[in-house]
Amino acid sequence: MRVGTTGGGHGTGTPAGPSFDPYVTLPELVPLRTAARAGDRPAVRSYLVALDSVERLSFAVGLLAEEDGTEAMYEKAAAEHPGDPLPRTLLADRYVRIGWAVRSGARAQHVSRDRFDRCHEWLRRAERILIEVCAEQPGGARP
Repeated sequence: MRVGTTGGGHGTGTPAGPSFDPYVTLPELVPLRTAARAGDRPAVRSYLVALDSVERLSFAVGLLAEEDGTEAMYEKAAAEHPGDPLPRTLLADRYVRIGWAVRSGARAQHVSRDRFDRCHEWLRRAERILIEVCAEQPGGARP
């Protein structure tokens, strides 16, 4: 992992410490994030299918799931290409992240019943999608 510098040493240019931002440590991922934020489905798909391992694909899908607002792009792609596992997998992972964001990071006793219910609804939506994808693609994680 590369260590990013932020010039955090009060103008001295000294490293401020390690960067845990994957787009700083792996700048080759920036075009993927840019495409996702722009809603450029063909560019997102091209980037993902060009990855050379399931591990890289899984990592990239996880990063995309963190991008707020991308679920609309995945919903549209899943509706237009219902037999394609990639947009449905992206959508399901995004739904999981939305669910956990709704629940919040608070301790369970501090999370309202409404938040739990909404979190679980997002998780059930993701689960239904993933059950379908896994049933259709039992042998592979590649699109």
